[in-house]
Amino acid sequence: MTTSTRSSRIRRLLMAAAAGVGLTALSATAAHAVGEYHYWKSSSSPLTASGYGSTAKAYGQWRLASGTGGVTSYLDSRVWYTNADNHTVYSTLVTEVNCASVCGTWSWWDDSETSHFNQPSTWKWVYANTSTDPGSSTQARARVNVCIDVPVRVDPCSEWTYAGPSSY
Repeated sequence: MTTSTRSSRIRRLLMAAAAGVGLTALSATAAHAVGEYHYWKSSSSPLTASGYGSTAKAYGQWRLASGTGGVTSYLDSRVWYTNADNHTVYSTLVTEVNCASVCGTWSWWDDSETSHFNQPSTWKWVYANTSTDPGSSTQARARVNVCIDVPVRVDPCSEWTYAGPSSY
């Protein structure tokens, strides 16, 4: 084997190794989940809350999005309900954060309610958003429920469900 053939072979191996490193870096970037939708429940198996003669249902999606103000947590909730007596339906978004490799536990960061919807027996999209931790957290997830707004009484709500997590 001549020196030039040997150098050529080494150069090809180094280029292949460099390409592999580039693909690894690209894969890590592609796995970054900001903007990726996470779905919670479904139309065939929604969250359900009942009380005071009304029933509410919800399912939907959640994602993180980057903007000039930082990373924001967005909830899209499709709600439906039967109305017994001047009730409305809404979903609650609780954004929980985690510093993943260091902390390993989820904690409340911010919460928001969707608008209160008052057209019984109609499916409707309603929305909420919150901030995320700009400090040490590296992941966020959504904790979601559906509630019936009953005037002058405690609102009956479904159990909580989760969507995510997403890294940021």
